[in-house]
Amino acid sequence: MSTGLILVLCCALVWVLASLAGLGGPRTDRFSAFLGVAASLIGLVGCAMSLLDGSEIPLGVDAGLFSARFLLDSLSAVFLLPTLVVGGILQVYQTGYLPAREKPRDARTSRFFFGLLMSGIILVFVCRSGFAFLVAWELMAVSAFFLIAIEDHEAHVRRAAWIYLVATHIGTAFLFAMTALLALRTGGTEWLPIAGEAAALDPVIALCALAGFGIKAGLLPFHVWLPGAHAGAPSHVSAILSGVMLNTGIYGILRITGILPPLPMAFAIGVMCLGAVTMVYGIANALGQGDFKALLAYSSIENMGIILLGVGMGLLGRTAGETAWVVFGFGGALVHVWNHAFFKSLLFAIAGAILHATGTRQIDRLGGLARRMPWTVVLLGVGVLAASGLPPLNGFVGEWLLYRGLLGAGLAHYAVVSVVSIFALALAGAVAAAVYGKFFGVVALGEPRTGLAAHDPKASMMLSMILLAASCVALAVLMPYAWPILRGAVLHLGRLDAPVLPEASGDLWKLALAASAVWLAALPLGLWARRAWAARSAAVPTWDCGYAAASPRIQYTGASFADFLSRQLRPTAPSVEKSGALGSGVAVQPVAVKLRGADQVGEWLVEPLTRRVLSRLQRWHWLQHGQLQIYLLYIMLALVLALSWAVVRAWLP
Repeated sequence: MSTGLILVLCCALVWVLASLAGLGGPRTDRFSAFLGVAASLIGLVGCAMSLLDGSEIPLGVDAGLFSARFLLDSLSAVFLLPTLVVGGILQVYQTGYLPAREKPRDARTSRFFFGLLMSGIILVFVCRSGFAFLVAWELMAVSAFFLIAIEDHEAHVRRAAWIYLVATHIGTAFLFAMTALLALRTGGTEWLPIAGEAAALDPVIALCALAGFGIKAGLLPFHVWLPGAHAGAPSHVSAILSGVMLNTGIYGILRITGILPPLPMAFAIGVMCLGAVTMVYGIANALGQGDFKALLAYSSIENMGIILLGVGMGLLGRTAGETAWVVFGFGGALVHVWNHAFFKSLLFAIAGAILHATGTRQIDRLGGLARRMPWTVVLLGVGVLAASGLPPLNGFVGEWLLYRGLLGAGLAHYAVVSVVSIFALALAGAVAAAVYGKFFGVVALGEPRTGLAAHDPKASMMLSMILLAASCVALAVLMPYAWPILRGAVLHLGRLDAPVLPEASGDLWKLALAASAVWLAALPLGLWARRAWAARSAAVPTWDCGYAAASPRIQYTGASFADFLSRQLRPTAPSVEKSGALGSGVAVQPVAVKLRGADQVGEWLVEPLTRRVLSRLQRWHWLQHGQLQIYLLYIMLALVLALSWAVVRAWLP
């Protein structure tokens, strides 16, 4: 029996205890936070023990169709590590963001379902049988619904929560089909690697997995639930949904494709193309958002696309026998899973601090926060650099590995696919820099646009943000030491027996040394610049562009900043609406620029299709009588039909 697995299961149990403790309100608030942090530490110890001794001993109960089998392997550990760290940090963060004494109802709901969500996610990563996995998946999905709907007095929050619930259960329907097909393929409910040649059923299983898990990951066109849910939820919930829960979708795709024999090249290339389209669409829509939480939500879609591109590259390398693509594809995807978990959780935590201090999520109502929230803005700078994929932060590392794979074996053997992927990755990176330049510049710099009061957050929130920012720096500097953990998962996914190519670790060492050198030079330089700025800022006014007095009206707004790029990216990006026009001669008329943050796929495809399906389903509305006796009759008829079919099949030769 694996001690590491036992500790991880105990971790899930302690998270449940933390959720129950959260129901006690202010009296047990700190105790609930303590239990959450303790649970994460127990799980981290379990993962470390499992990775060190390399044991993969399953634990389970054999009950036929309802068997439960648990296993902690290298792939599970790779996803569990950021989950436990981020979950523990956010458990501390929510004590300051949603204090039980000020908002007892919301705090109790948050503590209870946050613990259940963490428990469900942990079980998802260690379940190895169909029934147990679906139970854990449903626990996670329903807990997330109640977390999204905490502020249900707002109409847009209720709508976002219900859209999420419908979307996640459509995904669960695909997962039920996938589980049934896997049982038909293997003759059992356990998820074990399938040896031998590929079967005709394998691509169908993979497509069901891609659809079911892709909805959870927010991949195009299944992303429509994500922006509303992440923007409407409390910020610590948005952080755990974006930084952790989305990863369960990527994990599911990797887990199912990892146990199947090598899939057709068309499937792998399709996954790469889907990743490329998702990343460009997500970041283009982020550019046009006036709500900074919606901006971060669309950025999460972009990052899921980047990860999926790496997954497709690894699958293509496994099918074609290209070890380099397996290493750089799966390796880059897993590195970016870690990176995204930390920098996106940091950005949502900072978004919560800004919302908590100012009471608004609108970018164009903010400005000048660098003077009023200096420490928060410093951490925001770390987050936006990491999310932009720029060195010396961790967001650059995973993308570099993907570029290395695409520029190496990719150009040699699959030039068209590689060139398209490189172009999409470069375009997404360039737009991401503009998106976060807009976010940071409009919110933190310049003059305040309104009289909103602002200040750095409470100690618990600030400590959590510092830990997340430090994790982003640490991953950039220490990634070579983490690579052996990731290498085991890459070997597992690629079914490789030979050692991983040395080029990956060599690249990571070079990037780590360069990042270390930059940070060693930047820290003293930053301290000197801060002292110099503090000494001169009172004497040197802001450049007034020739006006008699500085005014927020002469500053760029988020809408005007995004105007040019949004016009270049149409119809991908949200539209920019202008009212008024410049006058002729010396007369100048006012011009108002406003972003219309519409989601084209949602408006043009998903919403019309949903309305059409609902109109068809209304024809069967007469079956809903609202009487329990009628519903029991339906259940009895369904059981009779199922038993009759079983008897007929038993009689047939």
